Amino acid sequence: MAFGAFHHFIYKPVKAGDLKHPFSHKVALVEAGLAVLFVKHEVGLALHDAQSSPLLRKLVSPITALEAKIGELKSGGQINPTAVTQANGSIGSIKQGASSAGQPVTEQVPSHL
Repeated sequence: MAFGAFHHFIYKPVKAGDLKHPFSHKVALVEAGLAVLFVKHEVGLALHDAQSSPLLRKLVSPITALEAKIGELKSGGQINPTAVTQANGSIGSIKQGASSAGQPVTEQVPSHL
């Protein structure tokens, strides 16, 4: 759900330019802020799960890196587009690693944040 929330509420609005000015799309900006908190929480849980699983242990390093990048998503009350692009790359890497370990990731968008 973290990856689905990231792509739906953060990545796509940033790429569409919806979050450039804080007054133009207030709802999208609030949703993105809530999504950052949700994604941060869920990635923390995924890190714990990866640390506990011999099958997914090789994902600990990429998930730790993603966790750091998520911390950089918001700066000064705005979404950092460079950090969003980097986080998206990390997510792709994690999804690929999970699939190669036999645990494919299916993105789902949460209905409520």
